[in-house]
Amino acid sequence: DGIIVISDFLKEFFSGIYPENRTFQIPILVDLKRFDVSPGKDARSDARVITYIGALGRNKDGLDILLESVSIVRRTSDNIKLIIACNGPEDELRKLREMIYKAGLTDSVSILVGLDSREITVLLKKSDLLVLARPDNNQAKAGFPTKLGEYLASKRPVVITKTGEIPKYLEDRKSAYLAEPGDVNDFARKLLFALNDPDSDKIGTEGFHI
Repeated sequence: DGIIVISDFLKEFFSGIYPENRTFQIPILVDLKRFDVSPGKDARSDARVITYIGALGRNKDGLDILLESVSIVRRTSDNIKLIIACNGPEDELRKLREMIYKAGLTDSVSILVGLDSREITVLLKKSDLLVLARPDNNQAKAGFPTKLGEYLASKRPVVITKTGEIPKYLEDRKSAYLAEPGDVNDFARKLLFALNDPDSDKIGTEGFHI
């Protein structure tokens, strides 16, 4: 009867197969009631917490770029902690630990595996920054990161690369911090700026209302 797509890219791709009036575009869906929780009075640590959530494999989210960027930021801001909440096979976890070691971040990165939905929500809400360094590839062009919906629903500021249709919805330094894809130094600059931006909480709230 029709088809549901997540992006303009896919809608155009399938335009030759399905009539336009039978193609429905829904970028992402998020249950906002899930985010009606408090992270708790003692949830925030002394360190500035940067958080990534996602499944490991195929480097679809640019974890190598994220780790290199965090390593750069630590040269001037050593009071930061990167949390990677993920799921994946053991070989992918081993690769991730090797990447962390090579980036010199063994003492600055925590890997959390197998968190349930509520634990993920609390983690997002207690973080200072939420990050996604997705590279510019065909998957990024055709897809739309569902984790971005969870990031924005948490009302925390987001640092993300300008891939696919993300710039269609988010504006740099107004509703998120947008970095050039594949550019480690630019992502590091955006991380550092966001960590020191007095308006970061406001930007997180603006992102929620997109």
